[in-house]
Amino acid sequence: MPRTRDKEMEQFEKDLLQSIAEMKRGEFAPRMPHLVFVFGTLKEGFPNFATNRGRRIPGDIVTRERYPLYLMGERFSPWLVFLPGEGERVVGQLFEVDDAVLAAMDLFERVSEADGYRRVPIGVEGIGEASGQPRIVHAYVKPPEQFDGARARLGPLTEYTMGMPGSIARARPCPEPRWHSAIAAPRSATVSGSALPWPVARVSHSFA
Repeated sequence: MPRTRDKEMEQFEKDLLQSIAEMKRGEFAPRMPHLVFVFGTLKEGFPNFATNRGRRIPGDIVTRERYPLYLMGERFSPWLVFLPGEGERVVGQLFEVDDAVLAAMDLFERVSEADGYRRVPIGVEGIGEASGQPRIVHAYVKPPEQFDGARARLGPLTEYTMGMPGSIARARPCPEPRWHSAIAAPRSATVSGSALPWPVARVSHSFA
């Protein structure tokens, strides 16, 4: 691998660990714009896209690590379970959003509720023509303790696509943006050896 690529990866890993450390310390100073990786019904063309008022970054995006992506329950809801290294590298879309849109997404994903999603920093990169340097972005994931294999209908998947169960379901109402603080979940996960709690994360995206 070329030396420049090695340096890019070193910087990427350094920034990711810094983002996790900031989240653990509770340093959530607003940074605009935000980058959000979406893999389910918030994608362009899917039922809840109305909640996603961000600007799409062209091309398809894939997670740098593998994660389990399942369709869960009677509604076949897409869950990205936060177990890095398991499952598949997940394909999705990347959006640039402002603080208000991010707040609306937090409400939609119920990050302040015990059984809701959690917003965490993850690493992603482009596919094909969209490929380039890795980015550290927001993603809405499910804590491992919420996962019940008996409720899994399909997966693990590499991508949630139109035509899958739940992809043409009725959209949920779009909440009005407002500010709030998220609560912590009862357990922690680990990324690259770092313990990760579950508050709302505000992360940097140093890579253009």
